[in-house]
Amino acid sequence: MARVPVPEDNQAQVLILSRRRCCICYGLHRDVEIKRGQIAHLDRDNTNYDMDNLTFLCLVHHDEYDGTTSQSKGLRGSEVKQYRQLLYDTITAGVLLAGDKRATVATPSISGDILSVFWERARDAKGNPEPRNSNLFVRLKLVNHEDVPCTVDKYWLTLEIGGHERRCLGYPSKAGKLQYHRPPDNAEVETDVYPLTINYQTPLKLALSREGWVTFHIVECDMPNPSAPFWLMQNIKMAVVDSLGTEHIIGHSSVTVFPATVQLAGIPREPEPLIFDGELQVLHIDTHSVLARLYIVNSSDNQRYVRTVTASVEMGGVRSKLKPVDDFRWEGSRTRNMEHGWSRKGDLRSVNYPEPLRPLFPDLSPVALNPGEPRIGWVHFKVSEESHSGPSINLLEALDPDTLLFSIVDSTGKEYPITKTTETKPDGFISLRHAS
Repeated sequence: MARVPVPEDNQAQVLILSRRRCCICYGLHRDVEIKRGQIAHLDRDNTNYDMDNLTFLCLVHHDEYDGTTSQSKGLRGSEVKQYRQLLYDTITAGVLLAGDKRATVATPSISGDILSVFWERARDAKGNPEPRNSNLFVRLKLVNHEDVPCTVDKYWLTLEIGGHERRCLGYPSKAGKLQYHRPPDNAEVETDVYPLTINYQTPLKLALSREGWVTFHIVECDMPNPSAPFWLMQNIKMAVVDSLGTEHIIGHSSVTVFPATVQLAGIPREPEPLIFDGELQVLHIDTHSVLARLYIVNSSDNQRYVRTVTASVEMGGVRSKLKPVDDFRWEGSRTRNMEHGWSRKGDLRSVNYPEPLRPLFPDLSPVALNPGEPRIGWVHFKVSEESHSGPSINLLEALDPDTLLFSIVDSTGKEYPITKTTETKPDGFISLRHAS
């Protein structure tokens, strides 16, 4: 049968999504070089050009996948789809793909200016003044100098109060109006207040400048002279935290603060929750390793980034952190040529030739999850040198499985413990396989 050409629009989408990287090269070897290649049909039906059925492969892997030896090589459509998703996740997470054999994690580079600062005494929900509590309204300008689009998850303000530094968390202001008296003629000025919102729908891109307002609610803080037309605030420091968890310093200087009257739709008192949920599906402990298959899901209404998963356990009455391992090699193998795999019950081929374990994350974290998007995969831990400095121990004897605690860590460093355990019995078991 003559090969049916893939429509131009579909070809373009595949090439853009993959950045001309072979997903099998990435899935097996984390090779991220740009390759000469072709678009493959995962179901080997060249009349099916649905996007879910297409992927970019280098010439070697394209021939291997389409060739008659593909079954013996174990290159199945479902496996290649997983490798494709790992590659797409890595690109979506804002990871720049370098020209060498390994990828390098790039982070946004954000700078900015504090354009103006206004003060108002804080008010409760009924509009009554709160003694010694203040609101600061800060107008910021931010710009990203790297080609890594990002959101801004946190705004920090550090200022001196009573001779001590106080660090306060801020939130994008509600829309409204602000009135103040402008020196030297004491003219009354009204200006619009609008939120500085940099989320997954409107990320901060390369060379893109964004202005807006951020509100800081400061408890037990009164301004030096609220009746004065303005005053100078020394050594105010501003910082923002992007979606990859990097903190960027925005300003460290003296600023003029003006008393103001502000009418907003409302002042947010609580940050938007960053909610991740999870479930422990399979747990395996041997003499050297702790392996777990986890299910995690983004339960929030926005795209969020997962930085990593941590694990801790009680040993000798002390809770200790376990050290993450970036592969599934079996420590008991002197030559390191064996790794953990998965054998499905009732599948003789899988028992004799265990399947590779799919990692929860690719090597390059963090990973972006859309609202409601789940992720399933394996994590591997061992006892860290910091938590155990003596001779090597048998984990089966040393730890209590009931005290194991896995936690999801988001891009801001906040942890979400995984407290659920699936009640469904696993469809297979951990076994050993020759490392690829």
